[in-house]
Amino acid sequence: MWFDDWLGVGALGRLVQFVHISHSDRNVAIFWEQGRWKFDTLSMVLPSKITTRVQQVQVPLVQSGRDTFAWIGEASGCYILSSGVKFLEHASHSTLDAIWRKVWRLEVQVKISFFL
Repeated sequence: MWFDDWLGVGALGRLVQFVHISHSDRNVAIFWEQGRWKFDTLSMVLPSKITTRVQQVQVPLVQSGRDTFAWIGEASGCYILSSGVKFLEHASHSTLDAIWRKVWRLEVQVKISFFL
């Protein structure tokens, strides 16, 4: 919840003063119950513009109640090559440089690094 860009405004953890350690590993579904956001369970105050943005989101839960990954470049949430290319074409060079720095610093076996 705090470290992914699920609202399209950046990681929420960067927009609040702090994220309580007990909330650092929580997912979005924990703060959503019976079709409503449970803001009273948060230990920090969200900026009003973020609270408004969060309230606009309806959280669909999959049957297992688990979060799933989705590609933001497609309405379906599924990654396709053309949307990945569009992302790279429109990304700033500084963003791409930061991404590649993270990729090259990954500690993986050499045979796996060929796939990156």
